[in-house]
Amino acid sequence: MMSKAAEVNKYHNQVYLILFKAQIEEIYLINAMNQDNIPGMPLYRDNLYKYAQEGQEALKAVGAYGQDNSLIKACENMLKFYQEISHKDLQTLIDFYGTKADFTRAKERIENKKASERTQEDIDTYNGLVKKYNEMINDFNRVNGEMNQKKNQLFNAYNQAAAQFLDRHTPKYN
Repeated sequence: MMSKAAEVNKYHNQVYLILFKAQIEEIYLINAMNQDNIPGMPLYRDNLYKYAQEGQEALKAVGAYGQDNSLIKACENMLKFYQEISHKDLQTLIDFYGTKADFTRAKERIENKKASERTQEDIDTYNGLVKKYNEMINDFNRVNGEMNQKKNQLFNAYNQAAAQFLDRHTPKYN
């Protein structure tokens, strides 16, 4: 029974580590966003895509546990999600941070000039960035909310699949 339990845990850990590699890149990306590290964001986004893609290939090599592919499917769903958002939804967030930086610089420039020194071009540029920034806030909030909701659903499904997998295959001692 101990060897069966060790086998089940080894398989579970093998699948989880494939997912974990992508999750770490997501954490790096979130940290870059929280720190307004605009140059780092595309790098971590691209790494997330890469590890999600590599992870899907690795899952094929791991295969099902006997006839049970529930853990593989749940992990695959998470990795597909990461791959899908990498160049569509995440680009919206990255663009927002670029616009935010542009807006912040323009705001500082206009605030550092006396009102009498501001040109119409300065005012028009600033107002254009205010409008663009406000529009992007709405896009950011919508996309970020949708992504988080979907990610939470898939992650909860993965955790449930993992718990059920372990319950199904771990020997019970009476």
